[in-house]
Amino acid sequence: MKSIQFLFLLLLGLQLLSCEEELYTRDETVQWTNVPKRKFSHDTIRVNLPAQGDTLEYIGNKYNLWLREHENFECDTVISHYDKWQDTIASDTAIYKHITVVLRRDQAHKTSILKIMARPNATSQKVRLPIRVGIFPMYTDPFLITQAPMTSTEGKK
Repeated sequence: MKSIQFLFLLLLGLQLLSCEEELYTRDETVQWTNVPKRKFSHDTIRVNLPAQGDTLEYIGNKYNLWLREHENFECDTVISHYDKWQDTIASDTAIYKHITVVLRRDQAHKTSILKIMARPNATSQKVRLPIRVGIFPMYTDPFLITQAPMTSTEGKK
């Protein structure tokens, strides 16, 4: 019985060692729609939102993306629904003041949809929010979301 367990552990160890190089040496890049070609694979993607608020959507060509709380510490709330063994709720949400970022994974099409929703910026200050989208196993795509303040009294409540 112990020899079978030893053989099983040995095979498991060999399998882990054989795929280690593939997991950690390959750079995972994501091609996002509506984003101009970047000079380097993980350059910051700058998103400028109008002061009146808007909803923008970016579609990435990878499925295994996520938003994590420890990477997005500027946000007020990060709700992460990612379980690599059982992914029943396939979306993550980050909230900062009046900007909401939702990352939804579409398993059928093997894509991810990043939706940025902002209400009107009625404050007198420019809002800057860095969001880091994690790419399996260890890379990130940084987004820098900025929204200018409203200059007139129209739309302010």
